[in-house]
Amino acid sequence: MRIAWAGMDFDTARRLVFDSYVTALPQAQVVVADRAGLVEFLGDVDQQAGSMDMAVRMALAGRVFAASVALAGGTPPPLEQVSALIDARLTYGRAQREQAAPLADGRLDPEDEAESGLGELITEADDDDLAEECATVASYLLQFGLQARADIDAWLVVGEEVRDLALEGQAALDITGAFGLAGEGPGALLSRAAANARALDAQASARTPGERPTRTSITTREMWIQMAAALVAVRARWIGFQVDWNPAIARATERIASSQVMEDPNAFAAQACAEHALSVILDAATAWLDDALSPNDPLEEAREFIWEGLLEAASSGLVGAWVEAQADHA
Repeated sequence: MRIAWAGMDFDTARRLVFDSYVTALPQAQVVVADRAGLVEFLGDVDQQAGSMDMAVRMALAGRVFAASVALAGGTPPPLEQVSALIDARLTYGRAQREQAAPLADGRLDPEDEAESGLGELITEADDDDLAEECATVASYLLQFGLQARADIDAWLVVGEEVRDLALEGQAALDITGAFGLAGEGPGALLSRAAANARALDAQASARTPGERPTRTSITTREMWIQMAAALVAVRARWIGFQVDWNPAIARATERIASSQVMEDPNAFAAQACAEHALSVILDAATAWLDDALSPNDPLEEAREFIWEGLLEAASSGLVGAWVEAQADHA
């Protein structure tokens, strides 16, 4: 199935944002002294950010970027630097759209994914913070403003396939042995996840696109599943809940169905996912030890960030297993 990138390819988006910035900057430099004039210049930010027309979103990103530069004062950056900044932000989101890559900074919850509230960041900002808030809004639009659209039937099929893989992961939590994780504590689970992530990282770095891995005692698909299972279990025990695969299933399904990976599994960013998982596991192990040594320390915000990372890495495990399953069936 051909993925439609919401009617706009990457190069078109980059050009539209840049042109919008260049056109808007002179006017932004005039109106930024007056908050009301700036708000009128930008228009209804939430309405534009939530538009299904990607051209509207990208044009808004250019105008808000121009406002942030004008508010900062001084000599605007050279256009070559502006172009590079736009390219970098669009590229950051491009890895998720095209390769189902992980997001190191965390994702929005589904109920918070609507781009409402961006306008409030600007209208409610203190004068000293206004330039930074405009830059934040522009950055968000560039990273997440282009969304892929997948056929809903295909999305549902992927969801069922990912759920079947999660059942394999749950089975690993219920058995012992080379593929089993039953009875292992958080430290051992993180260790097993790290071992799998390191093996997957090494394997991905040594493989050429489309090349099948050499068969070992545990398959690549099983390594991804075992990593996902270990991280889902650690997260559940840390939070104090029963093991629940649904958040990881939903996230993995979204990552596959809204990326080119659904059409071309070889596009999957396997090495980026393995490296991200290793980073998350290290942070989790350190924080778990801190919790054990200082249980009364107020680290709730840090823990929530790590829980989010564990969920992202667990979903990477399911995405990786799904990709391997497609290759097995080819």
